[in-house]
Amino acid sequence: MNKFIINLLFTALCLFAVSGCGDAQSDQPANVAYYDRETKEIMFIVPQQETPAVNPLTGTKTLFPATYCDQCKEWQPAPELEQLQHTPGAGTCPHCKQPLAITGPIPEIEIVN
Repeated sequence: MNKFIINLLFTALCLFAVSGCGDAQSDQPANVAYYDRETKEIMFIVPQQETPAVNPLTGTKTLFPATYCDQCKEWQPAPELEQLQHTPGAGTCPHCKQPLAITGPIPEIEIVN
C-alpha cells in the first residue's frame, strides 16, 4: 500500500475518533492541511496545532501549513510568513498565479475491505 493511501486512512481514523464517532459538533475545529517537509506529502489533521506540528506517523515535527489552489485543484506548501510579508505575489500559486487559500476540499476516503 503506498504512503498516500496510508496517510489518508490514518487521517480518516483520526477524524472519526476526534469527531466523536460521527457526531457533528459546531464548536469542532475545521480540518487543517499540513505539508510534511520530510515526506513531501499533504496531511489533514484535527485540531489545528502550532507549527511545526508533529506528524503522527513519524513522531517528528515536520508539518507546516499547506494552501490550496482552486484553479490547479491541488494542495501545496504555504509560503513562509516572512515571504508573504516581503515578497510580492508570494500568496499566489506558482503555476497559475491565482491566489492561494488556507481552506480547500478534504479528500474523500474509501476504505475497501
